[in-house]
Amino acid sequence: MRAHAQSPDAPFIAAITLSTATLFALTLAIHIWIPFSMVVAWLARRAERTRAGRWLAPALIYLAGYGSLLCAIAFHSYVKELAGAEARWDKTEKVGRVAAG
Repeated sequence: MRAHAQSPDAPFIAAITLSTATLFALTLAIHIWIPFSMVVAWLARRAERTRAGRWLAPALIYLAGYGSLLCAIAFHSYVKELAGAEARWDKTEKVGRVAAG
């Protein structure tokens, strides 16, 4: 990584030039992280049901991000739909009683 002389109107980060190998490694890491973060989010969802889930699931969600969690949940629902799982909505029966206090 080489630093060039900084011009007064360019931000500091723009003054850094990356080598081809560094740029390739950074790009590869970003492309690998996208699907890997979905796996981490899925693990967080599975961890909720365990004894350690109280502290492990939020840590994994924080690591993976909510977008990855939503992608993992949507992907799981697509797989279930393709497998022919029954799609139903569990409705709560309303009895019409209101507690007046």
